[in-house]
Amino acid sequence: MVRSERPREPIVKGGRILVIDDEPMVREAVGRMLVAEGYQVDHAADGAAALAVVDATPPDVILLDVMMPGMDGRQFLTALRDGRGSDIP
Repeated sequence: MVRSERPREPIVKGGRILVIDDEPMVREAVGRMLVAEGYQVDHAADGAAALAVVDATPPDVILLDVMMPGMDGRQFLTALRDGRGSDIP
């Protein structure tokens, strides 16, 4: 797969961030901090749910827990790079 060589725009306040973590308290705490800083935040509890979010509303940035039940963080990244959101940092 060839990655896009175009430079990405810097993330600015108001950008969309996807927080993926199986721990609800972590998702909520991180989400509250990001919202307070002016970002739009989406949440997902696992990799499969996160892929659905990426398909529906592609984020500018993804914050990902690696160790999750079901589809873990590494499996999510593989699926993401195999055709979805390959330019998301």
